[in-house]
Parts: sequence; C-alpha cells; structure tokens
Amino acid sequence: MDAEQQEMILDFIAESQDMLDTVEPMLIGLGEEQEDEERVDSVNTTFRLFHTLKGGAGFLNLDTIKVVTHTAETLLQHYRKNPSIQDAECVDTLTRTTDLIRQMLEAVETRFEDTGFEAEAEGLIKELENNIDKFTDNPSPVAPKSPEPESEPVMETPVETEISPPVLEETPTEQPEEWNASPEVEATEVVSADTETFDIAELLLTPEMMKSYIQEAEEQLEGTEGAMLVVGQLGSDPDSAEYIETAFRNIHTLKGNSGFLGLSQIEQMSHKTESILAEMKEGKLIQEDVVQVMLRVIDTLRHGIKTLAEKQQLELPGYDGILQQLTAIVEGKPIPEIRPVEAAPVSAEQAPAGNPEPVAVTASTPAPTPPPVETPTPTPPPVETPTPTPPPEKAKPVEVAPAISLSDQETPAGSKPQKPAEEGTKKPAGARILKQPDIRVSINKVDQLINLVGELVISEAMVAHNPDLEGLNLERFVKATRQLNKNVRDLQEVAMSMRMLPISGTFRKMIRVVHDVSKKVSKDVKLELVGEETEVDRTVVEQIADPLLHIIRNAVDHGIDTPAERMAANKPKTGQIILEAKHSGNEIWIIISDDGRGLNREKILERAIDKGLVEPDADPPDGEIWKLIFAPGFSTAEQVTDFSGRGVGMDVVRKNIEKLHGRIDVTSTTGSGSTFILRIPLTLAIVDGMLIRVGNAIYVIPIIGIRESLQPKSGSITTTTDGVEMIQIRDELIPVVRLHTLHQLEPDATDLTEGIVIVVEDADQRICLFVDEVVGERQVVVKGLPKYFGELPHLAGCTILGDGDISLILDVVSIIHAS
Repeated sequence: MDAEQQEMILDFIAESQDMLDTVEPMLIGLGEEQEDEERVDSVNTTFRLFHTLKGGAGFLNLDTIKVVTHTAETLLQHYRKNPSIQDAECVDTLTRTTDLIRQMLEAVETRFEDTGFEAEAEGLIKELENNIDKFTDNPSPVAPKSPEPESEPVMETPVETEISPPVLEETPTEQPEEWNASPEVEATEVVSADTETFDIAELLLTPEMMKSYIQEAEEQLEGTEGAMLVVGQLGSDPDSAEYIETAFRNIHTLKGNSGFLGLSQIEQMSHKTESILAEMKEGKLIQEDVVQVMLRVIDTLRHGIKTLAEKQQLELPGYDGILQQLTAIVEGKPIPEIRPVEAAPVSAEQAPAGNPEPVAVTASTPAPTPPPVETPTPTPPPVETPTPTPPPEKAKPVEVAPAISLSDQETPAGSKPQKPAEEGTKKPAGARILKQPDIRVSINKVDQLINLVGELVISEAMVAHNPDLEGLNLERFVKATRQLNKNVRDLQEVAMSMRMLPISGTFRKMIRVVHDVSKKVSKDVKLELVGEETEVDRTVVEQIADPLLHIIRNAVDHGIDTPAERMAANKPKTGQIILEAKHSGNEIWIIISDDGRGLNREKILERAIDKGLVEPDADPPDGEIWKLIFAPGFSTAEQVTDFSGRGVGMDVVRKNIEKLHGRIDVTSTTGSGSTFILRIPLTLAIVDGMLIRVGNAIYVIPIIGIRESLQPKSGSITTTTDGVEMIQIRDELIPVVRLHTLHQLEPDATDLTEGIVIVVEDADQRICLFVDEVVGERQVVVKGLPKYFGELPHLAGCTILGDGDISLILDVVSIIHAS
C-alpha cells in the first residue's frame, strides 16, 4: 500500500470518528421520547452516517466494516419508514455496532486493514438481522461472512450522435406521512438523458460535512490547476512528472470524497480525469489539447463546487460535452469539438421575464424548440458556445446538467426554482450551506502565535514601564504606550480566540456514559446538556474529559437513587443529571448537578475518621466534609464495582483541575441531590495580575482571586489563643498570612498597621496576605517554573517584568487551603 492510499485511509478514519461522536448521542435518543421533527432529523443523520461509512469502507476495501454498516443501514431504513419506533434492544444493538466500528477503525489506523474482527462482526450482524426481522414479514437475508472486495466501478458515458434535450420529470418518492411532515426529507427524483437518477433524500448532508468537503475540494482544484498549467509549459519534460503526480493525487482524493457524499457526477468526471492523469504519469497524452481539456474540467468542477456552496445545488456546465471529450481521450479517439448551437427564435409573447432557466445541450444536439402554448411560457434564449479548447480563464461552457438540489423545495419541470423563504420563515437545520472564508491551520502554528503574542506583551511592558523613564514628563510617549497597550490586548484576544473550541464534543460523549452506566446499575437516568456551545481553551477541553467522566459515573452510580427509592420519595422515576457550561467573569464554570439522594455526611465523616483524615471529636462544616471525597483512596462504597469503590476517580478529578489552576466547589442537600462546580480560568497563558512587593521581591497575584486591599487599623486586629492573627473587616474575622514568613524574606514592615493586606478568596474561604506595597496592575504572561526547582509550594508559575526581572506568580488557592 503506497503513502497516498494510507493518507486516504487516515482521512477516512478521522472523518468517521468525528461522525460517530456526532451521531452516537442521536442514536441513544432514538430510545427516548422526542419531538417528531427531532426524531426524524436524528434518524436521517444516523442513517447517513452508516451510509457514508459503508461507501467509504467499500471504496477502501475495508470489507468487514462495509458489511456491518450495510446491515445497520438496513435496520435504520425501517426507522426512516417509521421514525416513531422506540425499541431499546435495537438502540442497544446499534450502539454496540458503533463500538465495534470504533475498534475496527483503531485497528485500521495501525494496520491499514480491518481483518481480525470477523467473529465479532458475524455475531453483531446476526443481532442486527434479528432486529430487522421485527419490522418485516420476510426474514432478512444473511450477510456474507467473507465479502469479496468490490472493484471500483468504471463509469462510462457513450457518445451518441443524436441526443435529445433532457427531460425533467417530477417523481416524488413515496414516504409515510410522518416522514413527509419534515421538509428535510422530501425526495425528488431528477431524471435526464445524461445522468443517473438521484434521490435527493439520499443526498442530505450535515452542514459540517458539506463545509469540509467544499473547502477541501477548492484546495484540491486549486492545486490541480497550478500543476496542469506547469505541465502545459513543460510538456514532455521529465520535470513535469512531479506536477502530474500532484494533480493525480488531488483528483483521486476529490473522487473519493465525492463518492463518499453521493455526488456521482463529480465522481464520474473525476474518475475520467484520473484515468487520463494515470496515462500522463506514464509519459503518454502530454499534449496541449489534452491539458486544455483538463483545465476546462477544473473550471467546470470549480463552478459546481461554487453552486453547491451558494445555492445548495450542483450545477456542472458542459457536463455531457466534457465527459464525451474525456471518454474520447481515454479511448484514444479524436477529441470532439463542442459546436455552436443555434436556438430557435423567441417571439415577443414567449420572451421570459427575468433570467431564463438554462437548458442542458450537448454535442450534436439540435436546438430545443418550445412547444406551442396558449399562455406565455419561458423558453431558452440563444446559447453561445466557446471555441474549441479555450483557455481556462475564458471558458464559458454551454452544457448545463440538471441541478442536484439539496434544498427542501421541489422544482417542477420547466419552472424556475422557487425563491428563498421570506426572512423569519422556519427552515430545516442545515438547509443552507454558506461558503465560509476558513482555512485550516496547524495547532503548532497557533501555539507558536500564542507564544509570540506573550513575548509581545512582555516587550510592551518593558517599553511602557522602563525604569530609565521614571520621573520624566513624556506626554506623547504615554499616549503612544496606551495605544500600544490597547493594540496588544486586542491582538491577544484574537490570538486566544483561535485556541477556543466548543465544549460540545466532550459534553456529548457523556450521553453514552450515562446510557451505559445506568443500564448496568438498573437505573433510569436522563442527561440534560446546557451551554454546550460554550467555547473554552483547547487545553481545558483536553484536560476536562477525565474529570467529567468520573463525576458523571459517580452521579449515576452513587448519586441517583434507585427507581424504588425515588418512587418512595415522591420523585419522578427517571433521575436527572444536568451538565452545564457557562462563562462567569474570567472563569469557565462547568456544573454537574443531579436530583439524587445527595452526599451522606455521616458516612463520609465516619470513613474520614477511620482513615485518620479527621480527628474523632471534630465536627467540620459541610464544605470541609465534601472536600474529603477528593482525598486519594477515599471511597464510601461498600464494595468495588465496575465504576467506583477504589477511591481513585475523584482524586483524578482534583489533580486534573489543579493542573488547570482551577478549583472545585461542592454543595449537597440530603434527599435533593448534589452539585459540583468546576471553576477554571478562561485562559491559561496570559492573565491580569496585581504586582505586590515584599522586601526586594515582586510577586504577582491573579486579579481573579482578589477581593479588596486595605491598610488595617490597630482596633481591627486581634490574635486568637492559637496565635493566629485575625483582621476584622466589616462583620467578618479573616486570618492573616504573612508572605515574608511564608517565603522567609526580609520585609520593610512587620507591624500590620504599617503594611498592606490584600484579601484573597476561593469560594467561601478568605485570607489576608500581608505585604509591603501594592505596585500596580499588569497583564502578565504565565511561564512554567524550571524543573530543576522541583515542587515549589504555593506558586503557579513565573513571569518577566518590564525591567527584565522575574516575578513569581502566587497560587492563591493553595495558600488558602494551607492556612
């Protein structure tokens, strides 16, 4: 297998895994109560996934995946006929089908083949067939155990001497009433003389799939065009081989992607073009007229991609004529010319108002003559054709193939497409696909940009706060630095936004977790997602998956009561878990709440005393009790299960959140449920901080943790019997932490009334940090501490100040907990 085939397989795997992540929650939803429109959309999207997987696997000779997906697709076809079906056994079988497909994709990623899963596939296929038999009177056919690889179909279009104008017929496909209720699934078959019959319902695609396809197709055509222009200049020169190879690769990929999506016309044209490029790779057919035809193919495909993006319909001008030329080149025949076509004169009565509809005309096609009519009927105007083999910049092909509409409107033969719905009219999801000016950028380049922006922030601070400028009255300089600071902050926000990703992917994976765990523990649990469109830093997305997994599992296993307990407590039989994401200030909050039995204070305290975490006679507040569940090895489970009991999960939660410099708040009410709030800084690279001085050392305290700063008076200071200094601020006594004592520094002041105290907080806990001076507010870049320093307590990193000195960033949360 060559590198090109391996690259195609890897692309197929990546796209398939993304589709599985998207569809799996919809699949689970088929076993639950849903609105009719939502259910139809879920069924159609799920069916499309397996249909696309089947086509891609067949194209890449992944036969086991192909047979499994084909059987699953057959089962889903019954759901399409009757979307109201609710069958838990079917849903369970289909979810296990996605699991097996994931396993096979992982194997293909390393071995580039899906062998070794035949036994599992055969058993799963039998289960799928048993489910199929529920919905049909005739038993489903047994899928072949060892399917023979299908050879790639070779699509030929014979050149006819007389081709009549294409006839468009409106043939609605019969569908159940429930199906026709949704405009997304209306089907119209377009029949013409120069293309196959298309079922528009079969071509329903998600906006993400089409957007990705359109972007890649544009890049592939751009690369092919550049390569063919060079080939046209070099001719048979050996140096042209590299450019021919580039064009071949691009067209080969375009053909495969088009086949995946069911765009047969593009696939057919690309297949012919690929055959010609294969000949050119062997040193044949490198002729000027062949190159001109190839450039015309590129123009036609580019036009089709453009109409697909803007109009949701595929229009390939000159499809028949170009296909005839490509076929002639492949068969070694003279390239036919596209002769000018004269149109019948149009009478004044027959002149159309506005722009007329294009008519498909091919080589040797007589001009269409409109039939006699009693009322004015729009007819085609005279059509101009280009001269043979024109340069690509001026190519204006005349043949227009029937449009493959991806919209929800039916277009009767001979009529114009209906106008778009008025603004405010409800449209089906994904009904319009707009071309977006997006580009794909390597994440390494984005990280490099973030680092450079961080260095720019440091440089701006060095200029604006240069110690050599102290005491100078530089009004213009101050204005310039303010403008520079504004521009740097704007640049930082844009750069940071490039790292932001919606958290929906991570959230939706939890739907499967709840489904599987609830079945194993015999509970009925529903997961509700709120704010899944919230965008967070890429690092947060990567680090938050494990904590969510453990908290959700515990919520189902421990938190939610059994159905009997819920009925006895007058609760709904179905337990509910809400997973929510939202922005709060400079933090992202991820909230997991359930309506279960709540945390058992007595049981947690008893286990903590047994482990020596709490003194036997202690009576800590609820907040302290709840934090004990994050201790390593701590668990209140009586026995170890598949999901809990070892005391590892919540420890993982705590460690991962600490890596993100976040914190966890827990609240719980007996009998009503528990709530976990994961509070994570919105960005981890650049923070707003307050510079404070202790002796000769400068520290940074993140502003997000500061409540206020003040100079205490002697009357507000008190000392407890344990020797703890406290300051009364309003009606609250807050303990004091002397930073110079913590880090063994020589301060300017030791009397609390001569220094400054900064009140910092974490959730409902507060302390006063005693410092010598507040220097000012700065935007600082967080740098990691060198590893040779080892583990330094109470520090979150370091930064570089404007004068080039290094300042340590305090970890307020750890200081509060240590105090």
